[in-house]
Amino acid sequence: MGRTLQGTGQEARRSNQGSNRATAKKTQSLPPSRTYQQTKPIPYEEPKVRFEILLTPSEKAALTERDEAERCSQRRWIIDAIRAGLTNEAQFGMSDIEALGESNYQLLAIGQNLNQIARKLNEGVHDPVQTELIKGLSAIIDRHTHIVNVAIRASLERWVLE
Repeated sequence: MGRTLQGTGQEARRSNQGSNRATAKKTQSLPPSRTYQQTKPIPYEEPKVRFEILLTPSEKAALTERDEAERCSQRRWIIDAIRAGLTNEAQFGMSDIEALGESNYQLLAIGQNLNQIARKLNEGVHDPVQTELIKGLSAIIDRHTHIVNVAIRASLERWVLE
C-alpha cells in the first residue's frame, strides 16, 4: 500500500519543493516564448478552428463581469486576451476604442488649425522658427493619429499572426 502524507504537512511541502525544482529545471531548458506579429487582416470568409475551454464558476463569473463592463462578447474577450498574450500588443474594448477615436478626432482638428496658422504665417512676414515648429507639431500629430488608427484596427479586426 502507498504511504499517505498526514500530520503537519512537512512531508507534503518537501514533496512539493522537489516537484517545484523539477518544474524550474524544465522551465529553464525551454526556449524563450515567441512574440507574434499581426501582419495582415484575415479575410472574413476564412474558416476558424473550434477550440473549447472549461472554466471554473468563479472564472466564468469574472469573465461575464469583464465582458459586460467592456461591452463585448465573452468569445471576443477571450480572443483579445489570447491575442494580447501572443503579440504583446494592446487589444482594446469598445469604450477604449471610442475614447481613442475621439482623441484622434480632436488631434486631427488641432492639426488642421495648425496647418491653417502655418499657411497664414507663410503668406506674410513671419518668424521661420515658428513656422517650422508648427509644421513639426503637425507631423507629430499625424504620426500619432496613424499609430492610434493602426492600434484600433488591430483590435477590431482579426489578423494573421506570424
